[in-house]
Formats: sequence, structure tokens, C-alpha cells
Amino acid sequence: MPIGLDGVVRQEEWLDVEGAALMMDCDIKQVLPARTAGHIVGLPSSDGSFRFPDWQFRYDGQPFPDVSNVMEAVGNDHLLAYLFMTSTHTELAGRTAEEYLRSSRSEDLADVARRWLSKKPDQTSEDT
Repeated sequence: MPIGLDGVVRQEEWLDVEGAALMMDCDIKQVLPARTAGHIVGLPSSDGSFRFPDWQFRYDGQPFPDVSNVMEAVGNDHLLAYLFMTSTHTELAGRTAEEYLRSSRSEDLADVARRWLSKKPDQTSEDT
């Protein structure tokens, strides 16, 4: 589990760098640059490595294209992207952005993320 995020992150499947490389069918050396470029969300863990939530990958192992759009919308902040993706949103019929991403062919989460980010911090906790 990512460091210092007890109570914030869910207990979903987290992939280490090797697992993310296997998922994306790429060389392990390509995972961290993909994270830095904002193509995938990766949070630091207590051992100094990164962990990657599995919800950001499509059935074929590639990241959903809208993940990078969300990352751009939140200023490439991995924690904010994670919090946005795992929070429920009224605009998404009460679903999380993660659920919306998996069930929709639409790739318009960046606008929702920008609106979510522009709200006051006390308004971004759950149903935004």
C-alpha cells in the first residue's frame, strides 16, 4: 500500500513496477517514465518503490487513454488523480470516476476533474 495513505487508499489490487510492466506488456524500464509523463497513476510506497492501481488498465493491459487526460487536469499530481478517480461524483450519476471509466466509452473525465479540482477542499471529499 502506498506510504502514509492509510484510510485514504482502498485495498484494491496494487501492482508493483514489475506487475505494471507485465500488464502493459512493456519493458520494466518503461513504467517509471510512463508514470513521470502522466500516462499512468503511481503512488510511492513505504519501501521507496511505486505502486500502481489496477483500475487504470484496460482489458488488454494498456492504460485507459483518459488517465493521462485526468493527470493533466490535476497538474500531474498522482495523489490528486487517485483521489479524483476513487471519489464519487454527482456528474457521473454518483459513481466513482474509476467506475465511469470502466463502464463508459466516453473519454471526458478531464473536464469533470478540472471542476472537481476547482472546488473548495471540503467539497471534494466524497459526493462531488
